[in-house]
Amino acid sequence: MKEKVQFLFSVLLYFACLSLWAQERQISGEVTGENGELLPGVSVFLKDSSIGTTTDFDGKFTLQIPDAPDGILVFSSMGYTQKEVPVGDRSVFEVVLGEELEKLDEVVVVGYGTQKRGNLTGAVATIEPEILDSRPITDVARGLQGVSPGLTITSPSGQIGESPVIKLRGNIGTLGNPDGGGAQPLILVDNVEVPDLQSINPQDIENISVLKDATSTSIYGARAAWGVILITTKNGRRNSAPTVSYSNNFSWATPTTTPKIAPAAEGAEMAFAAVHRRVPSLDVFSIVGMSVDELAIEKMREWEELYGGQDLGMEMVEGRDFERRDGRLFFYRSWDPRKLFMRDWAPQQKHDLSVSGGSENTNYYLGLGYLNQEGVLKVNPDQFDRYNVNLSVNTKINDWLSVRGKVLHSNTKLTKPFYFTSATYDPWYYVTRWPAQYPYGTFEGKPFRNHISEVEQAEMNETTYSLSRINLGGTISPLEGLTVNFDYTHDRTEQHEHQTGGVLS
Repeated sequence: MKEKVQFLFSVLLYFACLSLWAQERQISGEVTGENGELLPGVSVFLKDSSIGTTTDFDGKFTLQIPDAPDGILVFSSMGYTQKEVPVGDRSVFEVVLGEELEKLDEVVVVGYGTQKRGNLTGAVATIEPEILDSRPITDVARGLQGVSPGLTITSPSGQIGESPVIKLRGNIGTLGNPDGGGAQPLILVDNVEVPDLQSINPQDIENISVLKDATSTSIYGARAAWGVILITTKNGRRNSAPTVSYSNNFSWATPTTTPKIAPAAEGAEMAFAAVHRRVPSLDVFSIVGMSVDELAIEKMREWEELYGGQDLGMEMVEGRDFERRDGRLFFYRSWDPRKLFMRDWAPQQKHDLSVSGGSENTNYYLGLGYLNQEGVLKVNPDQFDRYNVNLSVNTKINDWLSVRGKVLHSNTKLTKPFYFTSATYDPWYYVTRWPAQYPYGTFEGKPFRNHISEVEQAEMNETTYSLSRINLGGTISPLEGLTVNFDYTHDRTEQHEHQTGGVLS
């Protein structure tokens, strides 16, 4: 009876799969502007679903969707009005998107204050705060990825707490070096420069303007040769009751890609062949204490056939995993250092609390933020913590005088195991430096020397960085149409490093 039930269930599942397969169909189309120009990069997705794609360089797209006549396709692109098109029984779509003209009345923050977008002659892009709110980001720079044409955000190493490199006009010559120096835009928060965006809490941002060309950046002089990013932090609203807001985000990060090491036998065979081409008479060679010959390569293959995929623990057995011959050490056991050194997922959490409000003449805003990120190290895991405080108070004293004050504070702490600062001693470098038979285990309870054992036994180092800023200002309006602003800003930055161990230069 049990076998009959299983058979019937399998038959039903088979026909259900056939039914689902039959209910899908492919659609295609082309998206153009009002003047007939082809529009690449337009987002095309089925409403109320996760099915979507983007148009190619010729403005064309193809999409596999359920065969439902009541479906709706949504077309959207920056600078164009979003358009919804019913699917019906059509298979080919020709869609025309109109420019988003209503944004000409949008108020944009520029060097001397604000202007309507329709009055601007320079290249200025604005980024809505909703974009940052909709992304599970840890810093402002990563939230700007892909939201403004010409703005490139990269992270050279992917380390937690690292400040991304921002390029507004691409990598040009030696000024485009990937380590973060050179041609980076000027970053201003409330009209005062900050070293990078890692210290700013995304939840405290009111608006962002990106000034791209010489016309829009001219008032900042030579320092703005590579563009300007203007950030305005939040203020409370007048005549509004106190509002308390709390948000949190729990997420996990994973390395997008990591290099793979060749299997032990294949890697040793290629290395042996390369050495043999230079010295044909050589029948054995050694590197960092590991010897390789034809017999060792065969034993690596035998080990993989007999023990590959098994959990043998960390203790290495002489005769099985390695052996000594003619005064040399030959290793046969294959290891995956990535699995030993790195975990697949690293947790992170973010908490934000804000209080805002105002009376007829006064408004206030207080924002508190906390970020915790853990790295992907399995042993002595690295950790990054950031604390943010943002306080803003504005008061209108009379018809011609207003005063304001802002306090911005950020404190970060990066904890990681000590390792030598030379590039060749970086543990991430060692993960792919040595072949798969490199001994990562223990013998008689004692570990072989490798980057994993060094990190495991290392002391933890701490790097703390703090930014404190106080801004006091006032606005005087002695005559109609004339406004005079006074601002005083005091900045203080501190960085402390606590290292346990030597430094190799």
